[in-house]
Amino acid sequence: MPEHKIWQWVETLSGHLDRVSSVAVSPDGKTLASSSLDQTIALWDLKSGQKLHTLSGHSGSVLGVSFSPDGQSLVSCGTDKKIQVWDLGKFKPIRQLGRWFGGHQEPVLALAMAPDGKTLVSTSGDLRLKGWNMATGRNEWTVTLNGEKLGEIQSLAISPDGKILAGGSTDSQIALWNLQTGEKLRTLTGHSAGVTEVAFSPDGQVLASSSWDKTVALWNYQKGKQITSLVGHSDGVNAVRFHPDGERLASGSWDKTLALWNGKTGEQIASLVGHSDAVRSLAFSPDGRVLVSGSWDQTIALWQV
Repeated sequence: MPEHKIWQWVETLSGHLDRVSSVAVSPDGKTLASSSLDQTIALWDLKSGQKLHTLSGHSGSVLGVSFSPDGQSLVSCGTDKKIQVWDLGKFKPIRQLGRWFGGHQEPVLALAMAPDGKTLVSTSGDLRLKGWNMATGRNEWTVTLNGEKLGEIQSLAISPDGKILAGGSTDSQIALWNLQTGEKLRTLTGHSAGVTEVAFSPDGQVLASSSWDKTVALWNYQKGKQITSLVGHSDGVNAVRFHPDGERLASGSWDKTLALWNGKTGEQIASLVGHSDAVRSLAFSPDGRVLVSGSWDQTIALWQV
């Protein structure tokens, strides 16, 4: 796809009654999931923009959603300390991870699903990361952030090969762990304020991070070195995602805009304007034709090339 084609607004999805906290697109590209501070998860037909279903079961703000690799289930987390697994065929909850033992003691802030769907990782305000076996629902390992001299981890990402877990911290650091054991591998430093989101490139060679310092950083995480810094937003950056082609990225900011970047040159390709409040979350469709943005203006915008 030619690099400088114009991305344009297609549609705004309205229906949430409070801020949209997270968005995710199903592996087949047909369904969009959005979570909100209104305590619900909405499922949308990505092509038509029609709402398919509303999942209700959380007793607090829903902060994150993640599809299973087979698209048959969805996992959500929130301020009610729950990690809920949903059957998308029946639109019903299947299991609550840690309900009886090993659960978080504070709001669950974010989730990351391994590419094979066998492991889920959660991060919480209790300053713990937990690795969950999705087949058994058991907590396999726990990392205590206080012991690793890290602040609260706000976002998580798992490398495409399923070996590395990355977490962005409020103290401006990025930490890397062995996904299977929870062993810490390395810390990346370079941001001057809290790290809001981390994302691996599709080939797993580059890690991107967004920060309250108004920048997006690209890292050769295997060597522990920063490659470049993407500068253009006028306020803190909340979200970052790689395009499926691996060469471009999108970022969303408190400045109410989305930015598109050439990851090779660091050049800003476009600025997308349409939200009336902070852009909180982003997701690309698997074919790369649609970019989804969730905002604190309570809406979801669809952008297309």
